[in-house]
Amino acid sequence: MSLILGFWLFWVSRFVLVISAGWWTVLGFLTVITSVLFFFMAPWLIDITQKRYQRVQWITWAELEFRSAEAVELVQFFCDVHNRDIPRLGWIDAPQPVIFCYGVLPNSIRIVVSRGLFEVLDDDEVATTIGHLLGRIVNGSCFVLTFVSLPTQVFYLLHVALERLSFRLKQGKSTRIKTLSARFAKWSSIFFHFLFDVSHYLLSGLMRRTTYLNDRYSAEVTGNPNGLMRALPKMARGLVPGIPNQMNARILESTRSLGVYDYQTNSTIGVAFEILYSRQSDKNIYEVFLWELFNPWGSWLEFHSTHPLTAKRLERLTAYGKQLGLTPEYQFDKLLVKPLSKRQLRYQFGRDLIIQVSPWLAPLLGYILAEILNRTLDLYSGWFTISLVLICFGLGLMFQGALRYPSYRRVRDTDLVTLLLDPYASAVRGEPVQVPGELLSYSPKDPLGYLLKLEDQGGIIIINALADPIEWYTDRGGVVQKLEQLAGESLLVAGWFRRFNYASLDLSTLRPLVGEGLFFRSYHQYWNNLTSTIVVVVGLCFLALSALL
Repeated sequence: MSLILGFWLFWVSRFVLVISAGWWTVLGFLTVITSVLFFFMAPWLIDITQKRYQRVQWITWAELEFRSAEAVELVQFFCDVHNRDIPRLGWIDAPQPVIFCYGVLPNSIRIVVSRGLFEVLDDDEVATTIGHLLGRIVNGSCFVLTFVSLPTQVFYLLHVALERLSFRLKQGKSTRIKTLSARFAKWSSIFFHFLFDVSHYLLSGLMRRTTYLNDRYSAEVTGNPNGLMRALPKMARGLVPGIPNQMNARILESTRSLGVYDYQTNSTIGVAFEILYSRQSDKNIYEVFLWELFNPWGSWLEFHSTHPLTAKRLERLTAYGKQLGLTPEYQFDKLLVKPLSKRQLRYQFGRDLIIQVSPWLAPLLGYILAEILNRTLDLYSGWFTISLVLICFGLGLMFQGALRYPSYRRVRDTDLVTLLLDPYASAVRGEPVQVPGELLSYSPKDPLGYLLKLEDQGGIIIINALADPIEWYTDRGGVVQKLEQLAGESLLVAGWFRRFNYASLDLSTLRPLVGEGLFFRSYHQYWNNLTSTIVVVVGLCFLALSALL
């Protein structure tokens, strides 16, 4: 409602110099009326979004019975007990495992499922995810989330529409007006996508709190907490074949705040369980949960997530299972073989925070130092302040790069499974490692970089590569040709491993595993040093200018 009040306040202030008590009454009345209007319009607008961009088809529950009879029985039982109308059922013919609900009245709820959900989960597991959504209806969070998610859906609708408009404007004969219009549409699309991402924070607090309640309700109404414990990692596993492409799929983005889990924080769990189900490793794969449970970066990741982290949800479901007298699917009390060093975890997190904020903390310190020197030496030169801020910004970038990409003198040979199971893995400071594997694919990531997908005996990992500055400027096609020749080959990858919302390597070198062959190098350190040096040199130029003036 504060957003709506701000909207009306903006327009009223354009015509009224002083907002009196009467105007505040009018603003309050308009805010309430608009909020009520948007409250009842929210499901309709979400219907439009899902119908237009996800091709939702409305079907009957009888059509779903052959896929999951237990889920249909659960919905019928729920509606009989609570005297509710049967929710409307939507179907999306997509391979991603997706399930979500929305609605603002108890008898006008929509539940939408995808084909991929039934390809990934068993009958009883689908029923537990339905039970989670029914819990959302019982505690009323579904109605609030539908209303609060309306700005999110509107921003996403505008993002997709402008993105498509930009693409259409680039087709056919190019003119100056079409080019400018395409650029404007593209940047507007990026802006609305930014608002879409930021607006999720309006939902995150409520979602994280009610998710635990919904999980508990699902466990109680189905009597099967183990089913939901199996379903959550399986749904994450269902996204693995499409990494990284599916990570930006519209069906996952548009339903992120309405679904059962947050796809952006589940890829590492998905990769680990892909390894588990394929039986490619004899290690205890469940140790992948330790990072989310104990590493401080896990709590920071959860802050940016719309849902609690999977490991924390499974831990609570384990407790619910014990209360019901069941043997839990996962034994969290036996997961930690030896105690982790909390002191080391806190130290690493503090160090990582300093590394992360150093490019912004250094200019602030530079500005404070410049103000002190200006007052002490009676300089009062704006150029001196600008120069010192730029120099400190460049030095902050150098400091960050030196610690993000540490020396290779302590590189260790390892594999993907070992890296995923490391509870001390950092989200900022890379660990120098060498991993053997096969290069599956590559794609442009941005004007400077490439996204590679490597498969080792354990699973799939994403690799970030930056091109040679000279080669990027003179012959961009040469980089693609090298990657094309290396695709499908057995390689030894050296880089810096990190884990945050997904596990990744910042590439250093890529070379054949056996014999001599094509050698590919990435230039993360070089680009960092080049950028920071340019900034420092510009700052020194301003400093010289301030001395002359």
